[in-house]
Amino acid sequence: MSHLTLRLYHGLPAPARSVAATLHGWYLRWWRYGPDAERLVAEARERERWSAERWRVWREERLAYLLHRAATRVPYYRQQWEARRRNGDCASWEQLEHWPILEKDAVRAQPRAFVADDCDVRRMLREQTSGTTGKPLVLWRSRRTLEQLYALSAARTRLWHGVTGNDRWAMLGGQLVVPVEQARPPFWVWNAALRQLYLSSYHLARELIPYYLDALARYRIVYLYGYASSMTALALEALRLGRRDLRLRVAITNSEPLLKHQRAAIADAFGCPVRETYGMAETVAAASECDAGTLHQWPEVGFIERFADGAPAAAQASGELVCTGLLNPDMPLVRYRVGDSGRVADPTAGCRCGRTLPALAAIDGRTNDLLITRDGRRVYWLNPVFYGLPLREAQIVQEHLERLRVRYSPAPGFSADTAREIVARLRARMGAVAVELEEVAVVPHSAAGKLRAVVCELPADEKAAALARRATAGRGTDGPGARPDTGPSPGPRATEPPLPLISVVIPCRDEEPYIGACLESILGSDYPQERLEVLVADGMSRDQSRDIVARYAVQHPSIRLLDNPQQVTPTGLNAAIRMARGDIIMRMDAHAVYPPHYIPRLVAALRETAADNVGGVIDTLPADDTPIARAIAAALAHPFGVGNAYFRIGVTEPRLVQNIPFGCWQRDVFTRIGLFDEEMVRNQDDEFNQRLIQHGGRILLVPDVVSQYYARRSLRQVARMYLGYGYFKPLVFRKVGRVMNLRQLIPALFILSLALTAAASAWIPGARFAFFGIVGAYAAAVLGCAFHTALRHGAACGAAAAAVFPTLHVSYGLGFIRGVWDHTVRRHRRRAAVAVLPQTAGRQAAAVQPRDS
Repeated sequence: MSHLTLRLYHGLPAPARSVAATLHGWYLRWWRYGPDAERLVAEARERERWSAERWRVWREERLAYLLHRAATRVPYYRQQWEARRRNGDCASWEQLEHWPILEKDAVRAQPRAFVADDCDVRRMLREQTSGTTGKPLVLWRSRRTLEQLYALSAARTRLWHGVTGNDRWAMLGGQLVVPVEQARPPFWVWNAALRQLYLSSYHLARELIPYYLDALARYRIVYLYGYASSMTALALEALRLGRRDLRLRVAITNSEPLLKHQRAAIADAFGCPVRETYGMAETVAAASECDAGTLHQWPEVGFIERFADGAPAAAQASGELVCTGLLNPDMPLVRYRVGDSGRVADPTAGCRCGRTLPALAAIDGRTNDLLITRDGRRVYWLNPVFYGLPLREAQIVQEHLERLRVRYSPAPGFSADTAREIVARLRARMGAVAVELEEVAVVPHSAAGKLRAVVCELPADEKAAALARRATAGRGTDGPGARPDTGPSPGPRATEPPLPLISVVIPCRDEEPYIGACLESILGSDYPQERLEVLVADGMSRDQSRDIVARYAVQHPSIRLLDNPQQVTPTGLNAAIRMARGDIIMRMDAHAVYPPHYIPRLVAALRETAADNVGGVIDTLPADDTPIARAIAAALAHPFGVGNAYFRIGVTEPRLVQNIPFGCWQRDVFTRIGLFDEEMVRNQDDEFNQRLIQHGGRILLVPDVVSQYYARRSLRQVARMYLGYGYFKPLVFRKVGRVMNLRQLIPALFILSLALTAAASAWIPGARFAFFGIVGAYAAAVLGCAFHTALRHGAACGAAAAAVFPTLHVSYGLGFIRGVWDHTVRRHRRRAAVAVLPQTAGRQAAAVQPRDS
């Protein structure tokens, strides 16, 4: 959120801030919870019972995919590996141990370099860490990644403890939900979309805590989530005031290690179990505590390595955590130093809860501010210094190698003996250093409200000198970054069978602005060009499309230009398929461009699965930079605009669907079920795919194969296109004998309901109210989705979207109604026969030569 936006938000009255938070909550819900949310949660719970061997196989496969993608698609890593190759380094990036340690500063310095080059950050959620050191990280995550992450959270943070997304909950966090200078309640906002009471940790002063406790009661909060230190402050004050009316189902801590005395205080105050979680915004590791008290890892999120003094830590010893994220392949962080230390549990011990997830014995604390001894040792896991001592909070600050300062807030029972014990414990770990004790009422928290138990403020030169002394003394490095032995080079691969010949068929008419870029993207494919042929069936274009294709055909013999005198898509497709020589037929659209991996990945999916048709996801781009063009592109990727059309809104995993864009088939599919129905001027892919399904075929949508499709540039073009889509949809229903998806009826039913209630209002008084109710509900939905679009793409685009959404719906609905009349009521003709591709394809369309210039 920009500074200006934050100022405007803080200037709102308190109720309006809650409204703004709720609108933002709906925006977040769209990113986090897609149509597959329930399935993803169920799958996450099923994986909790996997065997160790099954987890090992899964992790190896996922890690191999991620390392390959990082090394070949992510600019930062790709440049590193190219530089290593130029220097004669033959280490394989397929082995995780060959990768260097990644520091936060590298990600801070150039975050875009960590985003895969086949991803568009404009279509990803941009997030920023709290930046407790003053240097926040910028991160991008796709909707697919967020849906998977929040499904894991629902399964292992909420459902484990008997709460759901429908329960009211309170969050104690560092977001600036109210102005810092505010001195009177409310110090919170109510987010109705997430059913969340967000409590500001900035204002958690002792004299203000009673207001927080009253809010928990007034909003009927079921469970509490947030910083352990902030939650403890609430709990201690509730106990002091004798508040026993606050009974929660569970309290869940995050962001900070949960100490024993904190757990006891929170449990006593709120009469509930207290469970710890572990994670970070970078999404490279996560864990949550079960009812049996075990801190279970989430293996899907990341792979954890532990190091001590530059070498892998012993089995149950504490070590610095270095993590490789597995959940975000679009911005992968490989061997990322998270700044924490921890210990793993004995993998053979098992857990009383019955889950087989691996476990962490403990998260011992932050190591981004590790203390440095005079001989250069890094010292972490300093929590035991304060174990069993009468302290509310404590913080260790290192300003010089020779001196430590301890800020502490004493609890009843603190004495001079306690102070001496702190000094003795610190010296046992840090050597002969001076220790200054500073009693404070409240230990200062970070800007985000977190308690930093260890703060290293050593001057850079002093810290570097100490670390250098340790390195030159031959006692190891500061981390696991030394380059390992590369090992033997891999042997020659076994001879593979020849790749199949692919015939790409492209129907084209008046595509002058796009056909050149389309052909360039195909020529840039990773698939061998000698195993490709491209057949462009031109519908007698009136612009320069034919000339452009003809010039490409002269330079590239694999490209051929065919005539399509009927000038409609299905006849062009059929002409190209009849001329095709390939084992596999792949349809592409001239209005789109395709990444280099598009063809090989679809071919692999077709050959490796039982699917009969495979396709990818469409990334809809604006035709130009006008607000209306950008709004059209946004609406065609928005669920309100296109419903649950998975190939437009995206999916998280491969799934069987009823329709996909374009298509990729084995040649014999057209022999078995016939070619495209030439009566279907539009929606020919709908009819073909339903015919394929009726013949027992399977259609697979592959989420990581993404083509970029240019939307129409004006409302008139969109209206004409969707009028055609709606008009031919009833013909599809008639030909396949059923309605494939009820959402396809909604626009027509909406228009009919308006017409009927408007007509009936002259005779039926209640009809007028129904009419205005329908109009009002639809207008509210349009404005809400336009606001959501404005948040992502700007105010001008959002305003334009308020016109685009009705254009899509009304055009489609009117076309559908007219189509029902023409195709069902007026026309009772017999269904036309569909041509079948012979076993040996004929040559019924001739290649044409370039026009004379």
